[in-house]
Formats: sequence, C-alpha cells, structure tokens
Amino acid sequence: MAFPTACSALAVFARPTVSNAVASSSRYLSTSVPRPASAPVTTTADIPEDAESALPVPFSKINKYLSFPPVKLHKPIHGVHVATLHLQSYQTYNLDLTTQFAVHSAHSLNIPTTLPAFLPSEKSLYTVLKSPFVKKKAQENFERKTFKRAIKVYDSSKDSIDLWLRYLRQNGLPGVGMKAYIHEYVEQGFGKKEQEQLQTQQDQTPNISEKKIQDAAQDLVKALSEEGSESSGQIKAVSDKQDANSKETVEKAVQEKLEKA
Repeated sequence: MAFPTACSALAVFARPTVSNAVASSSRYLSTSVPRPASAPVTTTADIPEDAESALPVPFSKINKYLSFPPVKLHKPIHGVHVATLHLQSYQTYNLDLTTQFAVHSAHSLNIPTTLPAFLPSEKSLYTVLKSPFVKKKAQENFERKTFKRAIKVYDSSKDSIDLWLRYLRQNGLPGVGMKAYIHEYVEQGFGKKEQEQLQTQQDQTPNISEKKIQDAAQDLVKALSEEGSESSGQIKAVSDKQDANSKETVEKAVQEKLEKA
C-alpha cells in the first residue's frame, strides 16, 4: 500500500482565497472585518541619491527648508556708496547661504543693500606627479574653482556697518571668506581745517632761541670731553701698573737663574 506524499496530503486541505489583499496576521484578530494591507516600506536603498548633495532625499526638497524667505530690500535715499562686501568660497551652497544671511541681517538693521551679484569664478589647475624620476609622465591633474559674490551697501553710518560686519563674522559659515571695502567721506574743507589745527599747535609750543640751543650744545661737548679725559687717565694708570708688574716678574726670574748657577 502506497502512502501519499507530503505534497499530496497537504493538497487535500484547500486554503481559502481572499479577494483583497489582507495581512497574514489578520486571522489572529478578534474582529471578522479584514484588515487592509499596510503600505510597502521603502528603505533608503530604494531612493535614488541626489548627485548634487549626495543625500537620499533630493536636494530641491531640502533647499526650501534651509533657504531664507524672500525679503524686500530697503531702497537707498541718497545713493551714497558706503561699503562693498566680497564673499568667496569653494562650495556654492555655503556661499549662497551666507550671502542670503548677509542680506537678511542688513535688512534687519535697516541698511540699504543690493542683491548679491555673481562675480566671475576663478579656476586653478594643479598637476601632481604620481611617480618621480623615470615615470615622470605619470601625472595627475586637479582643478579648484573659487566662486565669488558681492553686495553693495548704501546710506549707512560707520557704526552700523561695523555692527553688521561684526555680526557676520561671529555667525558666518566655515569655508566662506569675507572682505569688506569701506568708503569714508569727509566734509568739504577738511584739509584746510587740519592745516589750521597744526598751525595752532605750532604756535602754542614755546619758542626756543638759538642762543639757548648753542649753550646746550657746548655743555654737551664739555661733558663728553671730561668723560673722555677721565677714561684715558684710567687707561694710563692701568697700563703703568701692568708695566711695573712685568718688570718685577722679569727681575725675579733673573735672580732665580743666578741662584741656580
């Protein structure tokens, strides 16, 4: 008698089919209402990485949360160019974020500025040897791009610009260089006023006569000559003492030789 195989024995018990997709754990629920299947879980491996930011989420979706809201700039009243802020970096994202931060901070301080201008970028090329001497032709090339921005400032005092630049320096992003060109304006006739102040200072100083100057020069010459004579006398006394000592030593040596003989 042939026994049925495991497959044929399990085939006898027909498995009920469900019309819609139901989770496998629904049979353990107390309710008879079928539970709909959950949404498929997507992992980071399934999401394509963004080539620009190397992140699992596209850069365009992140940028709207990390960027600043649009701002309405203050219009310059007099149009006096006060300063120019230059920013440069090797990464465009940090540079653009810093320029937006600079414009918004100037707007908060009521400083009229322009929108950041895109200056031409610089490209630096470097060639490095992979192996020296015989394999000198094995070289590797690198390039580095420097991106630049510029912001112009109008109708602001020196104190407000110093406060703005100090705030940017304290809260700036790493990898972004800043350089500010500040223009100072003075009122008309500034040079004439400076000359008058110098003239008054010269008039206030006491007038020294030529005779007093000559007397002071003679006193100085006498003092120097006295010091020179004293030093020369000391040198002569030292030399005489040395000569006397040398004579005594010679006489002692001669007497010793005579006694031995």
